[in-house]
Amino acid sequence: MENSVSTEKMLFSSPFSGQYWKVASNELKSVRMIIIAAIFIALRTAMGRFFIPLPVMGGQRIYFTFFINALGTVIYGPVVGGLASAVSDLIGAVFFPTGPFFIGYTITSFMGSFIYGLFLYKTKISVAKLFCAKLTVNAFVNVLLGSLWPLMMNKTFTLPMLLTSMIARTPKNIIMLPIETVIMYLFFSLVLPILKREKLIKVLPYDKKIGWF
Repeated sequence: MENSVSTEKMLFSSPFSGQYWKVASNELKSVRMIIIAAIFIALRTAMGRFFIPLPVMGGQRIYFTFFINALGTVIYGPVVGGLASAVSDLIGAVFFPTGPFFIGYTITSFMGSFIYGLFLYKTKISVAKLFCAKLTVNAFVNVLLGSLWPLMMNKTFTLPMLLTSMIARTPKNIIMLPIETVIMYLFFSLVLPILKREKLIKVLPYDKKIGWF
């Protein structure tokens, strides 16, 4: 029991340790965390169609799902978070299909939450970590995977076409990055104290406020 309590209150400086992955993997054995993950799956599915329009940004949209994915990983980490997002994608594909099913987009859902978990689970949260988490998601998930899957679906994949698609997607993701980071900062500043008060997280992952580093 003492060991369980100590790991619940443990914070890590980075995910590059065996103990980190042991704690993150053990969340799969927690009935409480599985229930919380199921609630977040329902939230993600329900909020998938809602977005914040940005008319001044050429019609860009900020979807609420990335807030939910990132917040969930603060609670239950990259392993449960990635699996929960994959399950959420499969549920959406079955009950709210928007086109032909392709497993690549399930991988995209998994990787997005997995990356957020690497940066935000059981660690001191800072503006720099929020920025790096969103930068990594934008670069790897939105630009690379977002370019790769349509080409594979259409069986038109070539390296030049992949590079062309990535170049076309990059400006949008660069422009949106600071906006999304600021929104994450405001959202986390508001919600994390509530999670601590409701004992969904054992330790508030910053001191008096979210710092720069």
